[in-house]
Amino acid sequence: MVSQRIAVTGVGCVSPAGTDASSTFEAILQGRSFGRAMDFDTRGGPPAAGAPVSDLPAGRIGEEALRRMDRGAALAVMSALEAWEHAAVSGVPTERVGVVVGTAGGGLSSWERFQPGWAGKGYSTLSPFLAPMVMSNSATAEITLALGVHGPSWTVTGACAAGSYGVIEGYRLLQEGEADVVVVAGADALLTPTIYAVFAKMGATSRNTDFERASRPFDVARDGFVLGEGSGALVLETVRHAEARGAEVLAEVAGYGVTTDAFHIVAPDPQAAGATRAMQMAMSRAQLAPSDVGHVNAHGTSTTLNDLAESVALRACFGESGPLVTSCKGSIGHLLGGAGAVELVVTVMSVRSGLVPPIANTETIDPELCYSSMQIGEARQIGSKPAIKNSFAFGGHNVCVAVVPRGWSERPD
Repeated sequence: MVSQRIAVTGVGCVSPAGTDASSTFEAILQGRSFGRAMDFDTRGGPPAAGAPVSDLPAGRIGEEALRRMDRGAALAVMSALEAWEHAAVSGVPTERVGVVVGTAGGGLSSWERFQPGWAGKGYSTLSPFLAPMVMSNSATAEITLALGVHGPSWTVTGACAAGSYGVIEGYRLLQEGEADVVVVAGADALLTPTIYAVFAKMGATSRNTDFERASRPFDVARDGFVLGEGSGALVLETVRHAEARGAEVLAEVAGYGVTTDAFHIVAPDPQAAGATRAMQMAMSRAQLAPSDVGHVNAHGTSTTLNDLAESVALRACFGESGPLVTSCKGSIGHLLGGAGAVELVVTVMSVRSGLVPPIANTETIDPELCYSSMQIGEARQIGSKPAIKNSFAFGGHNVCVAVVPRGWSERPD
């Protein structure tokens, strides 16, 4: 099978930073932070910091659809519709359009929302839509309904790497000729009292009550992540197909790497062997030398162990310094299954514009980290160069996706 170049022709976002891709990217470029106090009853737990989607673009799907959907599925549909419109897809047989969505928790928040009524007043409080709301494939199904497409569709998971897994599965569908266009998305809306409390109990969330500044990846004062919600979507197709229909190619997904630590159920391998190998595999598939990479959009959760392990992997791939490293989580918190997809949208827009966003809230890089090229302060213009996007997850999942400018593989040596 001849390897095909895979184009990104549309992007969409609904995030704490904005209700579309351009506003999200602009806010992250400005280094703005969207953490805030949540009015959760944590039942004796610490005060909750969260990064919610405050301005829901409900008009994209309508109030009736919003009422019957799980919130995470609704965010996925909203971002997918934006990406679809951006890509201006037309004339493609509906059976040749696929949909893949990555999610960490699916409809868990809907179950939590209905549980108190069920426990108190019983049957009469349940919604007839609760079953499809809590299905893990709900977002995928809702996108196919919204777009009216009939090609292959499925849902993937992989905790906080789920959104990036979705992009890889879309890439594979196109490489195997199973579809001509694939809409890929990552989404979660798990910003609830119970889910927050569970993460807080295990020590993963920040205890910083300066809520707006609580997420600070790679900073010496980091102490955990800020839980957020959101969705990102990308329209993928082969470059040949995109050019044949006159579509604009925003960037290309040129390769990926996937590995597993098998070290601990939640802690990263401090030696970062799997993370290193995933990054090296992505660069190898994309035929990139380490010196070709302009920047890395890191997983960068703001937890002590993850950021330290990721710095070990960065050093193994690039030495003590090299391409600039940024993390979106200083701005928008950790979107769980939505993180990889939203951050890939930002990476595509960075590659296209040449602008690398700063790490919001980060001021003093932890001296214990073994990699020094962290992008703090202001956005930096580096020109349109390849980038890699890291996503690491509970369960030891390591995913890296390589994104290159349009036509990179055709450049003169």
